[in-house]
This record gives sequence, C-alpha cells and structure tokens, in this order.
Amino acid sequence: MNFNRKEDLTRWNRAGLSKFRYIDGNAITYLETLRQQLAEVYDQQGIPVWEELVTRFPVLPGESSAQVRQRITQQYYGERRDYAWEILRTFSRSAHVLGEYLDAYANEAYLPTAVEWDNLRKLVAMLGYRPAPPASAETLLALLFKAGESGEVDKGFAVKNKPLAGNPAVIFETQEKLTGDYRLNQLRVKGWNTNLTAFGSGALISFPLAESAEQVSVGDLGVLATESRGLAVKVEQVVAGADPALSLRILSANRADTSFRFHNTRLYLDPAFVASPLPNGEGSAVLKEEANLAKDEIVFLKRNGQWQASRIGDNRHRHLQFSGSAAAPHNQDQIYRAQVLNRQLHPNLPGAEGAYVYLLPSTFSDSRAFFVNESLQTKTVSITKMVVTDSGDVVLESAVGSAEIVDRMYYIKGNLGARLYYPGGDRVTTISQAEVTGIRFSGKASDMVSGDWTIVRYQDNTRAASRISGMEQQEAWFELDLEGAGNGIALLRSAFKQMLYPLDYDRNDRPAWDSVSTDSVTVVELDDPVAAELLKPGQQMICAGGGQAVSVKVEDVIAESGYLHLSPAWHLDDGLQWLTRSDCILYGNAVQATHGETQPEKILGNGDAAKPGQTFKLPAERISWVSDPAFGTGVRADLTLTVGNRIWQQVEELSLSGPEEHHYQVKVDEAGVLSVCFGDGRHGRRLPTGIDNVRVRYRTGYGEEGNLAPMALEKMVSSHRLVTGFVAPLSTFGGAEKESVESMRENAPATVLALERAVSLDDFTHLASHHSMVWQARAFEKMPDRPGRPIVEVVVVAAGGATFFPESDTAVLIQHYLETHAAPMTPVSVISYEPVLLQLELTIMVDKSAFDVRQVEQAVAAQVQAALTLQQRRLGQALFRSEVIALLERVEGVENGHCRILDGPYSGLPSPSAPRLHRGDDGDIRRVSVKPHQLLYLDANSYPLQILSSDYQL
Repeated sequence: MNFNRKEDLTRWNRAGLSKFRYIDGNAITYLETLRQQLAEVYDQQGIPVWEELVTRFPVLPGESSAQVRQRITQQYYGERRDYAWEILRTFSRSAHVLGEYLDAYANEAYLPTAVEWDNLRKLVAMLGYRPAPPASAETLLALLFKAGESGEVDKGFAVKNKPLAGNPAVIFETQEKLTGDYRLNQLRVKGWNTNLTAFGSGALISFPLAESAEQVSVGDLGVLATESRGLAVKVEQVVAGADPALSLRILSANRADTSFRFHNTRLYLDPAFVASPLPNGEGSAVLKEEANLAKDEIVFLKRNGQWQASRIGDNRHRHLQFSGSAAAPHNQDQIYRAQVLNRQLHPNLPGAEGAYVYLLPSTFSDSRAFFVNESLQTKTVSITKMVVTDSGDVVLESAVGSAEIVDRMYYIKGNLGARLYYPGGDRVTTISQAEVTGIRFSGKASDMVSGDWTIVRYQDNTRAASRISGMEQQEAWFELDLEGAGNGIALLRSAFKQMLYPLDYDRNDRPAWDSVSTDSVTVVELDDPVAAELLKPGQQMICAGGGQAVSVKVEDVIAESGYLHLSPAWHLDDGLQWLTRSDCILYGNAVQATHGETQPEKILGNGDAAKPGQTFKLPAERISWVSDPAFGTGVRADLTLTVGNRIWQQVEELSLSGPEEHHYQVKVDEAGVLSVCFGDGRHGRRLPTGIDNVRVRYRTGYGEEGNLAPMALEKMVSSHRLVTGFVAPLSTFGGAEKESVESMRENAPATVLALERAVSLDDFTHLASHHSMVWQARAFEKMPDRPGRPIVEVVVVAAGGATFFPESDTAVLIQHYLETHAAPMTPVSVISYEPVLLQLELTIMVDKSAFDVRQVEQAVAAQVQAALTLQQRRLGQALFRSEVIALLERVEGVENGHCRILDGPYSGLPSPSAPRLHRGDDGDIRRVSVKPHQLLYLDANSYPLQILSSDYQL
C-alpha cells in the first residue's frame, strides 16, 4: 500500500497566484485513492476479496476524464450499508477538512499570503512594524453662550447626533477648556444685511418681491420710502409668476435718487386711515363759536366796515373753508349770512314797468349795500327807493315832502342775473383764527403714530409723501405735524397695513472677504468692531455660510476698525471665494471635539514590583484614539492612567524608555481590545506594589461611524449653565478602523525600509498611508515659485473620504505628523485629493425564465458599487469600460452586459479639473484618465446607477 507517490503541484504554485496551495485533492479524490489502495490489498491472485470495491462502480476501459469525475462523484455520494465503506468515507472527509486547515495555516506563515489580522500582526511585528490602530473622528464645535453670559466651559462638554432608528447615538466631547463670551456667538461681516442695489430714477420703478403680493391691485396708492425720504406712488402693474414684482409710478414731483436702495427702501400700501382734514391752508379759518353754515352757502365777511363775499367750502368743528374769496379771511372778520334777491318782472312798479327788478326789503339799510351775483362778482347797482304815503300815492322817497309815509318799497332795476346776494340779517359768528396751518382731523387718532408715512393730496390735486413728526389729541379732533407738507391738504392716507420689502433687501452678495486679503491671510471687516476686542491672535474660529465651512485661526486683530486677519487664506478656495457677506458667519467660541464618551474611572488591578512587564486588559471595547503626531501611527489611545496618585505617560514603544520613567504602552488585538503594558525595570519603570493602585479613565468611540456630515451633531447630551446650544457646520473627519490586512501587507515592508523616517517620495507616501486618519496618500515633488528646496506635496484621502482645505485642521494635523518624521527643514505640504465622480449606464441581459430580474439588478448594483467605491479606487487610477463590463459578467444571472460611461459629471468642470476622456470610433467613452491628485470613483448618492435589463435569447 503506497500513499507517498509524488504529485505535480506546480499548477497550484506558480507566479501570480495569491496564495500557496499545499493540498491537491478533496474528500472525493481521497476516497478514490483509498479504494484503489484497498482494492490492491484485498486482491488474492486476481480474485477480489472485497468485491464491491471493484464491481459497484467498475472502471471502464479507456475511461475519459469526464467519466472518471462522474464515477468517483457517484461513488462518494452513493448510499451504502457497509460499515467499512462508511469508515473510509468519513476518513476521507476528515482528511479533507484537516488538509484545508493545514493549508490555510501554512499560508499564514508568510506575509504575502497571510489573511488573519492577528497572524499578520505577528509577522509584521518581526519587522518592527506596528499596525495602525483605529482613530476617532475630530471636528471643531461652536458653542453658543446664553445672552449676557461669559465664562469657562470645562473639557468634556458632550454633544450627539440624531441617529437612525435602531442605531446608537454618536457622541463627541470637547478636548480642551473654552473661555467664551456670548458676544462671540455669531460675528457678521460689515454690511452683511445691506443690499446696496439702487432703484431706477425714472417715473416708473420696478419693485421686485420675494413672493406674489395677492392683496395688491393695480391703482393702489402707497409710499416708497427710505428712513428720510418718501415718494407717493401708484401701482401701475402687478407681475406674478416665478419673479413677482410691482411696477410703480412716481406721483411726487421728485424722483428716486441714489439714496433709494434695496436695503433701506420699503413700500407702504393699503392705508387704514383715509380722511379729509378739517379746513386748512389758504381760505381756512377757525370760528369763535359753532355756526350752522352749509356747504356752498354764500356768506359775507365784514372787516373795518368793508364787505367781502365768499362761499362756504367746508364747515366742521368750527373750522371753515372759504372758496371764491377775493381776499383771504382775517382774524376778527365778522360773518353774515347772505340775503337773496330774485330777478322778477313787476308791470305796475312805478318807474320800472316791464323791466327786470330785484325787490329789497323795506328794512334794507344802506350799510348793507354790497351786492354780488352767484359767481361772487361784485355788482354796482342803483337802488330806487319808493314810499307809499297816507294818501296812497307812490313817490320817490326824496320827493315825499310832508306827507306821512305808510310803507317803503326799494328795488334795483336791471338784468344782473337770476339772483343777487347782499349781507342780510344779524352777524352769524366771528373768525378767531384765519388761515389754519395745522392739519386737523375730527375724531381719535387711533390708527396712526408719530413716524408714520402719509400720502397727502393737495387742493390742486397734486400728491406728495410726508411723515408724521408730531401729534396732538383734543377731545373732538386731533392735529398732525407733517414734515415738509404744505397747506391746502384735501385728503390724507396713512396707517398703512402692508409694508413690503424688496426681494433680497437684507442680502449683500458682495464677497465676504476684503480686497486687501493676501495669499497667506483672508481679511474680513466685522460689522461690530467692539467684538474684535474680545478676540486674540491664535484663537480658533469657524467661518461658515452657503453650505461651506472652514476652520480658521486669527492671525491679527485690528480692534479699532474691526478687521480680522484669518488663516488659511480661504478666499483663494474655489468653494469659498464666492462666500457672500450675507452668508458668512464667524463663530468665535470654537473648541476642538473628538468622537468618544468619557467612562467612569475603573480599577485595572494590583501593581507588583516583583513582576516585570505587567499587562492588564482594559475592561471595555472600542476605546477612543486621538491624534498625536509623536506616535508613529499619528494617534494614541485616549485614556488617563494613574498608579497611586501619579499619572503615567503613554508611549509608543517601551523599548525606548529608561528604567525610571513612568511609561506604559498600549497594544490592540484583532478584536480591538486594548492591553496596557508596563516596563520591566530596564525599559520603563516597574509598577509599584499596591492593592487596586492601577486605575484608568478612558473614552469609548472610534471608527468610520464618527465621520458625520456637517450639522449632523445637533443635540447637547446634558445642559450647561452658560451654554444655550452649539453649531457643528464642519464635517467630522479622521474616524477609521484599525489597519486592514491589505494595508499592513503593503505598508509594513516599505515602512521598515524607511525606519519611520521619510526621505524619499515613497517614504512620505507610505508614512502618510500609515497614519490612522488616512485612507491613502501619494507624495509628489513640487518646485517652489522662487529658488529654494523642492516641496514635498502629499495628496491625502482622509478617513471618511471628506475633502479638506489646505492649511485646515486636517491638513495641519497630518503635515505636523509628517514633519515630525521627516528630515529637518524639509518643506512639506498636505493637500486634499480632488474627487472625480463616475456616471454609468449599465445594460444587462438576463434569462428571465431562470432568474428574477430585480434580484439580478440588485446584485449588479451591489457588485459595481462595492468595486468602484472611494476606498477601493486609487489616486490617479484610470477606469476602463472593460473593467466595468467584467464586473457585470461576474454576477450570477448576467449572460452578458454593456456599459456606457456618461460625461455628465465632467461637462461643468474647469479645464484643470476635467478628466481626459478616451472615445472609440462610435463616440462612446472607453477610458477615463484622471490626474495623479484626483481619485475617480462611483458615488451612488450623487449619480445613481442606471441599469437597463432585457431578456436573454440565443
């Protein structure tokens, strides 16, 4: 029986394979080998003793490979009631399982083939390489202090997000004490709410609206006013739709000048008060007492024995308005009613037979001899005075002689109009004040207040706008003082119920940064210069607005004028240079925060000075890791360890510690559990003997779950006496899991060659990639603008995939880490990668009789998205259409497929950012090439996959 025949294993172990294959066979082939060997054992001179080994599945003469596979498969799966055969089959199965285990563990002994994280960690440990631990995300929070409050907020102020159903909240805590002030909550740049757009200066003005004015109609009167000037206007046209507006016609004599701008101009419409004032202006008067004088009634004014005719225009509350007067009324003028003389014919009147006459009363006195017609024109008349004597004779009064006068008859002969008027009767009243200058109204001024705008219509029908500067209320009337209004007001409108603002009246779309900004700093001017006095150089702030945000540092403060010099120079960034004054908000109470929640202090154990290198496992998982450039991976475990009453220091490697140094080292296993290792007396101090003297306080929380979108953090974990809320406009960054197997396999040899020192470009690439907060990196040499050393520019894909601004917190953190491990005086800059997105249209053919099309489409989407994610793609990596087609055809159910790469994402890109598109003869894109600092990947949220399916037919 021979089980040691040599087999050709080269087909399993050739160049280009991902692993070694030590085992050639499986349970089916092992069972056939056992059958063949046992058939030889139980063969006595050509006669099989165990016949079923030969006869049950006989070997055919000239058996083909397919026939062999069919026979041994049926032999393995065939059902038999033979105990010996079942033992053989069980043995072959066991050999198969054991062989696969041996094969797998044999591969774990080599760095290129090991797949288990802990085994790979042990392998790279022999090279002195420590896998990058996980990292906790970081961000900058802006605390909002309560009104009137200022003071200190201790480290550990906690905030959290609003998680999806079933997910735990992600908690961030501040990592330093903050001294804040409510006046630094939100700082605005100068003129942030001032739209300087000017209205036109013509007779027609367009007044844009934010929304349609449903209660405004053509013909409505109103006031277009600034703080100091107003114009009477009429709505000429109402424009509805997407861009609502009003067309206004100026009614005032003046026009809008450059002082009428969007930010300070309002339109007042729909007056609640519309009334004519009590008589005022020219021809007005106030009476000593009330008089029953009707409108249009003709009266006579007596002044110094002289008469003047006038007509009553209005009479209210002892206020008269005269019309048709030859001269204005005066104080103390006496008012008499008019006596009417009608024109008539009197055939028997002596001396006037057949002529028109106007009969006067017998009591007529020459002192009233002042006549006017209906038009108040003075008429010169001759009065004929006749008397009747006791003898019955009618003679002229001048010729009566000694006869006794029985009656008198006076008349005016002539055709002077239908009627004549003269002062008759007693005095009606006297004028106490002539030409009223105050604007008075009857009733109460309940709808108006001082400062309201009015439209006044004068008696000559002209209109103007005026503002109420004062008001006096009497029992039956009130008086208004109007700025710049003349006399003779006929109608006044005020107490407007609508006040309309121009569209974007409070938006200033000028750039937020000042023109004196340089390549190194962005200069902004604060709206409130007093707030600048509270800021100091080196202070961190957040500049946010328009969906963008950046963390900045105050480089200089000019308190007198309110100017701030901020770095980095964010006005040079393509996304932030368009930040407007209206959108820009500066948050002054900014503080660093990291992902993690502080846990109560716990006892690790007892120190024993007799034991070297004591190790304790921490009683929790997912302990936070925070950035620290002194560590080779860029992060350290976020814990505070005390032995007795002394805080010990965490180091990356105890082998570099002295015998008396109070140091400890943190190690992480494949499950993410941390162990704390202490010195042995030569490398690091031993623990002193004590009971429960080793204590630790730590925070829990790390990984990609901490990489949140801007404004995702929205709730305080607990209230604070000084703080009313917070703002998180920056995305959190840097959260990462521990280093993957593939990354260790790639980075370990290169890092060993560099000995954690970056000299060449490859060194910088691998060193940056080894940082826990970096997914991938690539270093380039960049020549400076002026003579000097070349700059090492490292393009970084930060953990989480978020882009960042040069000299931002992310860039500075990684740059500091690289400079710590680079040769002295080596200029290093860190920039973010530039994302370039894919848009794909996939066409697949599916045998619908055998597969569910919807499930196949879902599998295709999952396959393509998983292969083209940000983490799977590399910087500068091109994409061929054939790669996508190959991904499609790997999915079960896809008979064949086709892919179209769409150019939609690239049409609006500027030339320096646009990828190179390689097209075939049919015009379709077959390859997309990007620049070395760009990363081409598929983001299904921005550009969802378009999958078209059809039935597969031969």
